[in-house]
Amino acid sequence: MSRLLWAFLISWIVSGLSFADSWIINRDHSEIQFQVEYLTISEVSGRFENFSGSVVLNKQQIPEQIFIKVETASVDTGNNLRDGHLKANDFFQSQQHPFILFKGQSISSTGSGNYKARGLLTIKNISRPFAIEFSLSDPINDTWNYQNRFVKFKSKLNRSSFNLKWNKTLDEQKYLVGEEVKFWGIFQIQPSLTKTPSSKHMIPDTKYLRERERIARGEIVKKEPEFILDPPQIKNIRPGLAEGTLSSRVKVPDNYRDNIWWWISLWVIGLLGFFAVIIVALYSKNLFVEYFPRNYEENGILGYISDLVVIFLVMLYSLAFWFLGWGVR
Repeated sequence: MSRLLWAFLISWIVSGLSFADSWIINRDHSEIQFQVEYLTISEVSGRFENFSGSVVLNKQQIPEQIFIKVETASVDTGNNLRDGHLKANDFFQSQQHPFILFKGQSISSTGSGNYKARGLLTIKNISRPFAIEFSLSDPINDTWNYQNRFVKFKSKLNRSSFNLKWNKTLDEQKYLVGEEVKFWGIFQIQPSLTKTPSSKHMIPDTKYLRERERIARGEIVKKEPEFILDPPQIKNIRPGLAEGTLSSRVKVPDNYRDNIWWWISLWVIGLLGFFAVIIVALYSKNLFVEYFPRNYEENGILGYISDLVVIFLVMLYSLAFWFLGWGVR
């Protein structure tokens, strides 16, 4: 009986893994915002900076579960004094209750990519039934061929239901801060372990990089480099071996050294390389002292050999630097 039970559990887990598709929030292009009435006329808006979560899709790519975790200490309303008040005992008590949690386990379609998630919302260890309306986009690949979906959501809650009761009275039995809190936002979600690296967005936008990205996505075919064939080489080519034995030269712009950034880059690399060579040379010289402590003398044969090693390394670096800056044509 136990074997049958284990077999059933394993098959159930495997089937769940094969059919369930977990998508994780990428905070780079996600946000959670909220708004509450102030003085019955105006509103105070804010956002949460730190949050995480996931959306589980079934084999038909329909959402089955949604989980959101928000750090209460990351609240930001653009006013440090007010943010400190929100994190303190009158509101979130961030030290004792660091997270707001929502677990939506009953999701129904409301038509045309729109859904309603019903579950439990937990604030300050108070859990209450709650519903969030959201829409789910079709998958779309970004520039670097990472898959994305976007979840847009909105809802509202009564803050007193979660023991966020602080307020001040006004005339005519009105209150300083409204009871209803509206919140909304958007999540960029991506399949687990395939998040677009944040550093990708720092890559410069150039014509060459755009073409390379289009090649990676399969939109265009990679072009073969253009070659120049010298007339003397044409005469010496044996029949049938033309394409395999051509001496090729890739076209290089003649004025690339006129670019000031090229020179700055060259000299920065040169200085870094020079210091690196000096360190390696001194380290090499120190090896002679460590391995031959009794025989090494600065004016002896080992001292002269160590000096020659240092000179050789510096000359080798100078030749490489000259070749990089002026020798290549």
